[in-house]
Amino acid sequence: MMGTKAQDQGHATIFKQLLSEKLGIDPADARYIDGNTDVVNVGMGTMGSRSTVIGGTAITVADDKVIVKARKLTAHMMEAGEADIEFSDGTLTGAGTDRALPLKEVVRTSFLPERLPSGMEPGLYETVSFSPDAATCPNCCHACEVEIDPGTGVTSILGWWVVDDVGVVINPTMVKGQIHGGIAQGVGQILG
Repeated sequence: MMGTKAQDQGHATIFKQLLSEKLGIDPADARYIDGNTDVVNVGMGTMGSRSTVIGGTAITVADDKVIVKARKLTAHMMEAGEADIEFSDGTLTGAGTDRALPLKEVVRTSFLPERLPSGMEPGLYETVSFSPDAATCPNCCHACEVEIDPGTGVTSILGWWVVDDVGVVINPTMVKGQIHGGIAQGVGQILG
C-alpha cells in the first residue's frame, strides 16, 4: 500500500518490480493499492515525478526490515543463530547447510503465534515513510527544429532531439515510453 498516487506513470509496475527484485516475489503475487487514505496514513499525488525516488526508497527500506524479521523467524524455525541465516532471491538459507526455506513459507509461519520466537508479533508487516534530504527531480531538454511556410502557415518538424537525465533506470521500457509520450505531446502542440 503506497501513499503516492499514480497518474499513468506505471507506479504499479515499478513498485512491484522493486519488491520482486529485493524479496524475490513474483510481481503477479503482489497487490498494489495507492493513495487510498482509508488504508494508508497519508496519500497524495505524484508531486513532480518523485514517486519512484520517494516511494521506491520506502519500499526498499521496508523490504530490508521484512528481511530482518524473516531472518529472525527462520533462525527460530531452523534452531540456528540469526547471523547464520542468509537471504537471497526469495530464499532463506542456513549458512554452510543445505537447509533452506522460501520466503513465502516463512511469511505463512509468521501468522502462527505458536511458531514465533518470544516477543515477535505475528506477520512481517512494515510501514516506512521516506523524505529525501534534498529535492530530487529528473532533468531533460527537448530541442525541436521547425519550418513554417510563410505563405500557408503550415508547420513542418525538421528535427527533434532529446537529452534526459533520469537517474537510475529501473525499467528501461517505461522510461522510453514516458520520453516518447513527452515527444508526442510536444508534436501535438506544434502541429495541433
